[in-house]
Amino acid sequence: MGAIPAEKAVSIITFSTLVHTWDLAWALGRRVEFTATEATLAEAVGNELIPAMRAAGLFGPEVPAPAQASATQRVVAFTGRAPL
Repeated sequence: MGAIPAEKAVSIITFSTLVHTWDLAWALGRRVEFTATEATLAEAVGNELIPAMRAAGLFGPEVPAPAQASATQRVVAFTGRAPL
């Protein structure tokens, strides 16, 4: 990625932490919902990074999220995870 501003690096780390927290909770049979602020950040960072990373094989295809999906479910669906 090269040199990036600290704010962007922190956003990427936060995105990664949120998504992997969801992964861990899901693996433990628990549900986790991001706050509105967390979901907004994760969606923005994901929209910026994932398309190129998906093309490189680092993310699976987007999973369709139902109309009633929560913000958290929409974010994780975009990352290729099954949110329900």
